[in-house]
Amino acid sequence: MWAEFEWENKVVVNTIIQDEKEFFDHIVKSTNMKCLTPTYVL
Repeated sequence: MWAEFEWENKVVVNTIIQDEKEFFDHIVKSTNMKCLTPTYVL
């Protein structure tokens, strides 16, 4: 079933941010969301 929705999970992103944590924080802040996953798991 999930194969039907696989295309929904692919997004092309162009950015100058090199650090994954910095990029993630930027996305969370920009979308006004909150990450529920503990930082040590990321």
